[in-house]
Amino acid sequence: MSKVDELADEDQRLLWPLVDKISHSSFALRQLAAVRILMGVALFGLLVRNFPYRHELYGPDGYYSFELWKAMQGTSGVFGWSSSELWFEFLYALAIVVSVALIIGWRTRLVSAVFCLIVVGLHARLFVGLSGGDMILRITSLLLPFTNCGAAWSLDARRRRRKGDEPDLTGRILLAVSGLALVAMSFQGYYSWKYFLALWLLWAAHPLAYVLRGSASWSAVFNRISNLASNSVLVLIGAQLCVVYLAASWYKIQHPEWQDGTGVYWSMLGDDHYNSWPELSEFLARSPIVILILTWGTVLLQCAFPFALFSRKVKNVLLILLLGEHIGIGVMMALPFFSIQVIAADMVFVSTAWMLYVERYAGIGYAAVAARAPSRLRKRKAGVPKSGKPAKAAGDGAGDAASNPEAVPAEVAN
Repeated sequence: MSKVDELADEDQRLLWPLVDKISHSSFALRQLAAVRILMGVALFGLLVRNFPYRHELYGPDGYYSFELWKAMQGTSGVFGWSSSELWFEFLYALAIVVSVALIIGWRTRLVSAVFCLIVVGLHARLFVGLSGGDMILRITSLLLPFTNCGAAWSLDARRRRRKGDEPDLTGRILLAVSGLALVAMSFQGYYSWKYFLALWLLWAAHPLAYVLRGSASWSAVFNRISNLASNSVLVLIGAQLCVVYLAASWYKIQHPEWQDGTGVYWSMLGDDHYNSWPELSEFLARSPIVILILTWGTVLLQCAFPFALFSRKVKNVLLILLLGEHIGIGVMMALPFFSIQVIAADMVFVSTAWMLYVERYAGIGYAAVAARAPSRLRKRKAGVPKSGKPAKAAGDGAGDAASNPEAVPAEVAN
């Protein structure tokens, strides 16, 4: 055997165990569920907050007229398909519904794809008013359909516990409707072939998996591909956030305000538009030492966090400080949705132990609320029909999780 063959065999022995480990199961399912929920909350909050001003921001007669915007952006986004007021109102209402569906985890794969199209369309319509948080929302929404973000803390997970992986009537109807919509979009040429390739791959995987569901080997192959895609996207979300933090810290240290330790002062008091609590800002600004610590601490924190990922204990400490920083930005600078978007991406770095802690006490809280519910509602949740006789011995997935917080479904435990 030649030296080249020996090196090839050695690379194969090192590579395939890694691929096998990465594709064997989906990692960080609860973290991805938290990303899904917070991203849905961010878009839902933005849409509801801007509802009175939706025509000026996103409508055909907005800041940029439809004709001017089309000349600048072309058919970029679903809001550019028609200048009809009815089409705009339908899309805006659909965006709110899709955000809620993403939060509760209903038909997550399909809903996350529609969520991506809506986010891209909204950002294309108001391309001059985007922030760093909006960029994180957009990039994450492009990656979210390829993750298993509906495997935990979702209605999809509850349905799988109760019915297994067998497709139901609602799923088949949604699959057919989405297929017809993809065909219509393909013929209209609204997007480039790259968008359509990704959308068609997502759509075709479902009927193909249903046809080949009887074959154990093919089912294993589909599970491996799904796990590999989800884990790869998990790494990409974390990598993009590390780039954001490094770029933000590098940008800050080039400006004299951050070099002399007054950057936080000018951020809080330099612009009335970003000063939601003037009295509190002025109180903090009275102490030069506090301003200096917050300014330099912000730069050091953002610069050090990507390197702290190599140490779990240091990463956990810095992550708590980062979450506190983003909460402070949301409260002190009147940027709540920016903070939610960044915190959503931060969730991929949260340890599973913390997520289990949240899951456990959320289950205890659910059980406490259910215990105070009316007797009719408690019987319905316990599976007792109107006749008063139990319909089945076992409870549903949500009831079991609430009564026993330690019990974690098998597909979520991975």
